[in-house]
Amino acid sequence: MQVVLPDMLPLLRLIILLFLINSCTFSPHKKEKESAGVVFPEQYLLPADTVASFDSSALTAFLSTERVADNYSAEIRDFYTRRNYTFAWFYGDTLSAAVYTFYDQLRWFWETGTDSLAYNAELDSLLMNTGNAPGSFPDLQQKLRNEFLLTTQFFEYARYQYEGRIAKDLRKLDWYIPRGRKNYQMLLDSLVAGVPDLAASEPVNRQYHLLKKQLAIYKEISLKDTLALKVANYDLREGDSLPFLKVLRFKLALRGDLPAADTVSSLYNELLRKGIRNYQQRTGMTVDGKVTSSLISHLNVPVSENIRTILLNMERLRWVPDDRIGEYIFVNIPEFRLHVNRDSVLLFSMNVVVGKEATQTVVFNGLLSTIVFCPYWNIPQSIIVKEMLPILKRNPGYLDSKNMEVLKNGKVVSPHSINWRAYTTSVPLQIRQRPGPKNSLGNIKFMFPNEYAIYLHDTPARHLFDNTGRSYSHGCIRIAEPVKLAEFLLKDDPQWNTESIEKAMYSGREQNLYLEHKVPVFIGYFTAWVDQDGRLNLRKDIYGHDQRLVKELF
Repeated sequence: MQVVLPDMLPLLRLIILLFLINSCTFSPHKKEKESAGVVFPEQYLLPADTVASFDSSALTAFLSTERVADNYSAEIRDFYTRRNYTFAWFYGDTLSAAVYTFYDQLRWFWETGTDSLAYNAELDSLLMNTGNAPGSFPDLQQKLRNEFLLTTQFFEYARYQYEGRIAKDLRKLDWYIPRGRKNYQMLLDSLVAGVPDLAASEPVNRQYHLLKKQLAIYKEISLKDTLALKVANYDLREGDSLPFLKVLRFKLALRGDLPAADTVSSLYNELLRKGIRNYQQRTGMTVDGKVTSSLISHLNVPVSENIRTILLNMERLRWVPDDRIGEYIFVNIPEFRLHVNRDSVLLFSMNVVVGKEATQTVVFNGLLSTIVFCPYWNIPQSIIVKEMLPILKRNPGYLDSKNMEVLKNGKVVSPHSINWRAYTTSVPLQIRQRPGPKNSLGNIKFMFPNEYAIYLHDTPARHLFDNTGRSYSHGCIRIAEPVKLAEFLLKDDPQWNTESIEKAMYSGREQNLYLEHKVPVFIGYFTAWVDQDGRLNLRKDIYGHDQRLVKELF
């Protein structure tokens, strides 16, 4: 016999009317569990005419018996408390349409994944084999269990889908941007309420959705692009005709770099050159429109590798903050570019030089707080010991030729007064380069204090910005347009304009300017992303971070 306290019955009947559910969408995980579970005592169940609701004790019993993780338990309790313990995944005694939308998402997650994360054999069997005819679940025991399994599955799935498959400390992968805490309640509410487009509720960066679309496109490309081209440099001129150019056009058209209607021609003409330039630009190659061995080698890379690169960067996007509100600076290391954004809208970009493979620029975030005009360059100990000390042992006058000086106990001393041969692994002195045209930091630097001693700065080596690959520094980031960045940072201060900025830069005297409003800076590492024109960009894995992540994911 089922028991309901008499004074609760009117309220429960009212809840039925208010919370009957219609269609929805959602996704699970890959974690196998045995189907034998809690048997809900009779007093936890409500009469047949109140099947839209259940007693909170039933949820407590499930969470305890199934040993659901504490973090999931808290989320699940919060979800059902807010909806007054009404069923979310059922319409009467029938599974809602949301369940099958969720299942479609889960299947996509499994198919694009690399292991059995988020898999639940019991739910998989249920959703594969259960029809959705009215009255499919007349038994309240089974209905309650399936209800709770689905909700638990959602939070497990969300954890992997939006926080990432990598559970280890990301610093072990040289990623020092902290993960942000994510809230899935709004997404689950939208899901079970039948909202058709969940993108606005998903706690993930917009780039994730863009790459997800490209993933589908490149899966289609992988089915069609089966031919390889002979690798060679071709000295082609306008009007030259070669049969292999049809295959080249076909490959470019598949990737959206050339109109599909142009694949029948074997001519080398301006339209083909435009398609080649587009491809070269979005893959970080020299943009010249020529048919070169590097172009052909790049196009011959198996599409499966492009797909893997997309998946790797989707994983990274699960780690980063959602789209930001306000102004921020983003440096993408493999792209060799700095971007200034406001409310996730690009304002302007510029070329940068980043660290060499041996002295890599670190992936981290900070707050830009200080502009230094006419800076001294305080040379790090690592450079003094590894690069300068062997020279100084032979020729102390080397410092004078580089406009550098030695400080001992804060006072400038002659480099000839130092016994440089007495030092091997460290030098207990400060060496700095004076402001001026030879200064390695140029005439301005931008500080966002951090433990890695990395900052943005000008440089006298302007020619490096013309190169396609730009990894030459000791870790700091050289920027191509320092005046433009300074103008942006000081735009709200009437004392500063282009003229006053340049005057301070060339004054010959170091000057620190502290910003009233600090600007967030993110130094990231993405080898695949979608640009403002909707094009997939791919870049070389210059530090080997992709290779390390492949080992973790695949």
